[in-house]
Amino acid sequence: MGAGESAMDMKGMDTCTEHGRTFRHHCKDHDTLCCELCHIEMHKKCDDIFDINDLVPTDKSNDVKHILESIHVQANGWSEQGDAKVRSIETKVVTIRKEIDNKKHLIKQLEERARAIKTAQTDLKDTIKLNNDVQASGTEAQKYIARTLFARGQITQWSILKDLIETTMDIPDIDNSDVRIDNEQGSDEL
Repeated sequence: MGAGESAMDMKGMDTCTEHGRTFRHHCKDHDTLCCELCHIEMHKKCDDIFDINDLVPTDKSNDVKHILESIHVQANGWSEQGDAKVRSIETKVVTIRKEIDNKKHLIKQLEERARAIKTAQTDLKDTIKLNNDVQASGTEAQKYIARTLFARGQITQWSILKDLIETTMDIPDIDNSDVRIDNEQGSDEL
């Protein structure tokens, strides 16, 4: 930490998922952040491994800021598309429930997807807020970690939301030619 800096809670963003320890190094050979155990176990033979605190003063480029801004713009675009997709899904669910009793499997799939998109949107918004908070109030090392993760597209919520929206676009609409509605007298085809 630099003079006058105080660490803030990065809610796990600065922690190695394998060892649960704070990132201390950046292995340029593998372009990855690593904790002390990662350094010892997997990167001790790497040539270009640096202490994050040694990299902080040299990482003030406008390129990183530009990359972060671009990622934020893309993330916001996905969030807006997510809102539109959720509204579309909710409309389809209402229509399906009124007209087709035997399509419960598709309804369940659409509802789960809408919840997953909403959850992914919330998680993405929380991650973006955390990154903004880190950039505003974090230590230089924490800022470096956040910038590195964003620049490499490591933000899981962004990828999840993007994948959910893209795969939701592949869910087929109901084809009325194969739908049957059963009533007390028998079945009627639509």
